Amino acid sequence: MARFVRGMAACAVMAPMLAYGAYPDRPIRIVVPFAAGSLTDIVFRDLAVELNKELKQTIVIENKPGASGIVGTQMAVGAAADGYTLLSVGVTNGASNKSLFRSLPYDPAKDFTSIGKVAESPYLLVVDGRSKVNSLQDLYAIARKEPASVTYGYASGSAQVSGSMLARAGGVKFAEIPYKNSPQILTDIIGNIVQTTLTDFASGMAMVRSGKLKALGVTTKERFPLAPDLPTLSEMGAKDYEIIVWFGLVAPAGLPAPIQKRLSVALNKALASPDLVERFKNQGLTARSSTPEAFAKFIDGEIVTWGKMIDLAGIPPQ
Repeated sequence: MARFVRGMAACAVMAPMLAYGAYPDRPIRIVVPFAAGSLTDIVFRDLAVELNKELKQTIVIENKPGASGIVGTQMAVGAAADGYTLLSVGVTNGASNKSLFRSLPYDPAKDFTSIGKVAESPYLLVVDGRSKVNSLQDLYAIARKEPASVTYGYASGSAQVSGSMLARAGGVKFAEIPYKNSPQILTDIIGNIVQTTLTDFASGMAMVRSGKLKALGVTTKERFPLAPDLPTLSEMGAKDYEIIVWFGLVAPAGLPAPIQKRLSVALNKALASPDLVERFKNQGLTARSSTPEAFAKFIDGEIVTWGKMIDLAGIPPQ
């Protein structure tokens, strides 16, 4: 009888291990809570190609934009924690939303199972290519002469806070205009509907090279290797200004540890792919791998960091 009980106990332990060992046995979706064509979308579509190879399963990107990433994030964290629904996270839905919204329907500190960091990139400050504004100081001068006359478009919490901090660095205020997606902001800058924005490096530089936009600077502390002739905003007068946006992969809270480990290993192998590193580089991105533990700690730190910036910028929670 004792032998039978021990056998049953062993089976009980082995059953879930065997089940996890078969993971993944069907397609995996990654929810991207921002619009198709956004930098977040580009990052995870590029990543999906390599994850597909590592996990031997189809990786489906599902865009669920809306409300600064809240719509898609809430949907993803409410899904089963079985490894078949993952979520792209970044500054907006992984950190700044915590301080920007009074009643956030998810908690980035509690509702995620960390998989790992993916990449990081600077922002690029741009204006219309025909604009008489040629520097950050020109932009500040206009804002000082006519308070809130400089219109700044943003489509995410991170871009909103970054713009507010940039204005604060010059002792001015921008008139902040919310948008549903970043590509529309660039179209409206060219159409002279809004004057400036902090955009992702790749989208911005493509239009700068075509002459449609003019770049005033990057948000890195040192000059960016892909555009060494472009000044940093810090050296143009926004003292000590530095913004680096990041991207990572998480699952709903409660993901079994064996699946978390499987995904972490696959993610880090994908990020080591020369093809992906090159694709990221062409988008102004740097691949950044990590352990799940390190990324979870990183998110906790970013929640605090962006909370402090939001307080300094004087942005009240919605």
